[in-house]
Amino acid sequence: MKKEELISEIGRVLEMGLSEENGGNDNVMNHCIKLLDNYTTNITTRLRADFENEKKRNEKIQKIKEEQIKFETLSNFTEILDDFRFFKDVVKDSRSEYVKTGYTLLNKKIKKFLRESNIEIVNTKIPFDSDLHECVSMMDEKKEKGTILRVASRGYKVGNTIIKYPKVIVQS
Repeated sequence: MKKEELISEIGRVLEMGLSEENGGNDNVMNHCIKLLDNYTTNITTRLRADFENEKKRNEKIQKIKEEQIKFETLSNFTEILDDFRFFKDVVKDSRSEYVKTGYTLLNKKIKKFLRESNIEIVNTKIPFDSDLHECVSMMDEKKEKGTILRVASRGYKVGNTIIKYPKVIVQS
């Protein structure tokens, strides 16, 4: 019942109730109280439903924001992984055991982080797939067309969501 309908109904009950033959003031008062009680119960129920809907909407928005932040963070982290991969070649040539030990420790921590974050390397041992790979160059090395010849930089994914596409060189 809308507010206007409630006011109209109370007015109608009051007009009818003023005559003694309709049960007097007690019946009128009880009927008005019942109308107000129904109205407030209705409003309370609607407000609770609105509150729950808003709460669910906010939780959904918060989850989307958290996913976006996670995606951006992981995406930025993949750039560091590429640099770290190139650092591996420098470590091999190093004579310092401290550098090699430091690299090994960092490498273990990075692998653990990747595993715990469900980050996987995108497979490049399959024929080129434009949905999974980014072709940066094409070469002719007398192999089957679409064969991935080299990986310029690794790609990463979480589940089925690609965070960074691998950059590959493909057989033309």
